[in-house]
Amino acid sequence: MKENVWLVVVCSLVIGGIVGYFIAPSTKQTTPSTPPAQIVSTEQNKIVARQVFEEVDKGNLAFLDEVAASDYRLYFPAGNPQALDGAGHRKLVEGLRSGFPDVKHTIFDQIAEGDKVTTVGSFTGTHKGEFQGIKPTGKSVTVSFIQVVRFSEGKIVGEWINLDTQGLLQQLTK
Repeated sequence: MKENVWLVVVCSLVIGGIVGYFIAPSTKQTTPSTPPAQIVSTEQNKIVARQVFEEVDKGNLAFLDEVAASDYRLYFPAGNPQALDGAGHRKLVEGLRSGFPDVKHTIFDQIAEGDKVTTVGSFTGTHKGEFQGIKPTGKSVTVSFIQVVRFSEGKIVGEWINLDTQGLLQQLTK
């Protein structure tokens, strides 16, 4: 008789555990797959990536130097094996601001994972200055882009940008 009681107790525990697992999974304790420190870091990286666009729009190019690591590299377009350093990136942005002094970036989406932030957006501007050898046309343009930024220790170390350069040139030369 004692053996039957133990059998009933063990069976009840096993069945109760199985039923509890499948019937009430929302009550299970789970641990996040990403540690809290990395969640904060990922969110901070998204903020910095967004601030770069905001500061470029304001003309504060010194911000680029503040957030770029000493070994920063820009791959533009993204597949270009010849990377630009921080000075080359700044010159590129100066050319954009010179050609489109009212440049305004709009961010549609940002996705961050690990040390990378991907931003999808566009910029608008009026062609008021020479840009890549094209004299000012006074035309307004809208250009879409995708940017991937890699961070290390809070600084941007790598950046890959693809933008619709063909669409930009078509808008300027139509």
